[in-house]
Amino acid sequence: STRKNEGHGVDYYVKWLNLTYADSTWEDESVMENYFSEAREEYKARKKQNCNPRSYQESIKYFKKTFKSLKEQPSFIGSEELRLRDYQLDGLNFMLKAWHNGDSLILGDEMGLGKTIQSISFLRYLFNVYPFKGPMLVVVPLSTMAAWQKAFQDWAPEINTVTYSGSAASREIIRKFELENEDGELTFNALLTNYEMVCKDKTFFQDIVWSNIVIDEAHR
Repeated sequence: STRKNEGHGVDYYVKWLNLTYADSTWEDESVMENYFSEAREEYKARKKQNCNPRSYQESIKYFKKTFKSLKEQPSFIGSEELRLRDYQLDGLNFMLKAWHNGDSLILGDEMGLGKTIQSISFLRYLFNVYPFKGPMLVVVPLSTMAAWQKAFQDWAPEINTVTYSGSAASREIIRKFELENEDGELTFNALLTNYEMVCKDKTFFQDIVWSNIVIDEAHR
């Protein structure tokens, strides 16, 4: 988030790497420009994308949800270095076909076969092809959250993903500065959290109409 300061410049509200949201501080634009220019440009690029979530029902009303299985990895998923294996592409097709049919599904691959990457590729496909842009909810065990963060950063950097965790003070800051604008409109595409947070703040999660929900280790 940004705000006008007393000198008619701009302050940035900064969440520091490896610190909690409760440790966030307001910093002058000159600090961001001189020391954190890359993060500042990434923030400005996200704002410029204008990819805030829109009404799911309104967004897909005029789109015919037909699906033909992907024969190869779409150019907007991954990169020349980040390639889906054949069975992962099969998994992506499996998920997309179910979504187009209006069905929920269980992805039952064994450990180590890339369910995280397949799931993020599924969300990335929907983000690119359809206009609703979320909001998507991803609920994972706390022990795997860092791996999910890294996978979102690598495989879907265009999706504005916010990690919702930490103390009550940190979560209040996330809700105030990371999730909606001054008009109350949602500004994130995907929310990554864990089971405990959903239980503690269930009213918050229930108040949002989610376009997609991904649950890792759903037996929880």
